[in-house]
Amino acid sequence: MYWCRNLIKQIKETLFTVCRREGGRAKQRPGEWINNAPIALLHWRTFTHPDIAMLVDPLFRKRERGLKILFYLFAISFTYLLPSCKPDTEKSDVKFFNIKGYFHADSLRLTKLNHLTNKTVTHNGITETKKVHISNWGLELSSFSESDINKPAWRDSYNIQTNGASIIYRAKTIDLKTQLIVINKQADKVKWILIYNRTENILYQTNEKLSYFPDSLYIIQKYQKVRLLGANTYTIKGTLN
Repeated sequence: MYWCRNLIKQIKETLFTVCRREGGRAKQRPGEWINNAPIALLHWRTFTHPDIAMLVDPLFRKRERGLKILFYLFAISFTYLLPSCKPDTEKSDVKFFNIKGYFHADSLRLTKLNHLTNKTVTHNGITETKKVHISNWGLELSSFSESDINKPAWRDSYNIQTNGASIIYRAKTIDLKTQLIVINKQADKVKWILIYNRTENILYQTNEKLSYFPDSLYIIQKYQKVRLLGANTYTIKGTLN
């Protein structure tokens, strides 16, 4: 909810700033601001939610045509974004493992520990590695916490299976974003978590594999195919020192 309000605020401020600057050199004709809007979005990129940044990043390497595609793509995709800005009025109904609660608690724990993290990011085969102190673990692990399946509407949407020390939640239909969750526990303590997500709509298709080992390792692997732009692969690997 907060990031969405901040996103809209940044977009508005950036659009007005850039369009005013561009229009200061010569009086703009009515409606000319729309031609400057794609340029404004270049400055907005750094304020976006990580998933949205992944979606639009490839467009910033294009010239004017790419910028205009970005603007119209953004206009269409905003219809999908707006529902997420609404507060969740449904009460939590925890039938399955509480993914959101677990990663919220673990984010607080990791923030307090402030371990040095060896972070490797790979985009389409190009890799960069840095040692960093992650200041916002909630954001870093948001892909995991957003895979929570505890909603009243989904109570009967997953099959539950136990296999030794692991519990498996498997989606009954392919339209659900989170298709599979596997949680391995020993002595009531989580040893590792594996999540498979899948999203497909008229704009893009995303397949995501998330692996989490408390105190040692997390991996985010994403394949994304955007209409008109082609495919991209992303891998984020963090190792705690």
